[in-house]
Amino acid sequence: MSARQSGYSLVELLVSTAVTLVVAGAAGLLATSTERIASVVEREHGALMDAQFTLDWIVRILEQAGSHAYGPAFSASSPTSAHACGDGGESFSSLLIDPDGNGVDDDARVRMDVNSPNGWLGGWPGLCDESGEDVAIGFDRAAHVVTRQDVATDTSPMAVSEAIVRDLRFTYRDGERRVTRRAADVSSVEVVLTVTTGTGPDPRPRVHRAEVWLQR
Repeated sequence: MSARQSGYSLVELLVSTAVTLVVAGAAGLLATSTERIASVVEREHGALMDAQFTLDWIVRILEQAGSHAYGPAFSASSPTSAHACGDGGESFSSLLIDPDGNGVDDDARVRMDVNSPNGWLGGWPGLCDESGEDVAIGFDRAAHVVTRQDVATDTSPMAVSEAIVRDLRFTYRDGERRVTRRAADVSSVEVVLTVTTGTGPDPRPRVHRAEVWLQR
C-alpha cells in the first residue's frame, strides 16, 4: 500500500478554500458591478424618456394655440373672439411671449378654446372650470423642472418633468424664418430642452429639439 493516504492534506485544503473564496469574491464583485451599471443605465434611459415626453407635451400645447371652434382659428396676429372666464369681452391672442416678463424666453403662455369649445377661454363667467384652454409653460430653474399652470384652474405651477432640466428655450420666428419677439409676427416656435441625468458613464447635457408651426 502507498505511504500517501488518499484525500487532501491540510495544506491542500487551505489552498483550495482560499482559491474558492477568491473566485466567489470576484464573482460577487462582478455581479454587484454589473447590477450597479445596469441600474445607472436604466435611470439614464428613464430620464431621457422623461425629457422626450416633456418636449412632446410642450409641442402638443403649442400646436393647439389658437384652436377656436366658433370661427377661424385665431393666432398671435389675429386675436380670438373668445372671452376669458370672468372677464368682460376683451380679446386675447393665442400666444404670449415671456409671460413672466423677465426678458428670458424660457416660458410661454398658450390659449385655445377646446374644452369644451364655447367661446369662453377657461369656462363660463364665474365658473372658470374648463382646463387646458389657457396654459402657461414655464421653467423652474431652481428645481430643474418644466412646469405647467392652467390659468383657469391652477393656483400655482406644477412640475411636468423630472428634476433633470438644465434649460428650456423658446425661439420665435416669422414667416421669413427671422427671429422675432413680436407675437403678431410669429409663425413658428423652436423649442430646445436641455437635460442631464448627472450620473452614468456619460453625464453630458443632452439637447432635445422640436419646431412647431402655429396656426395663422
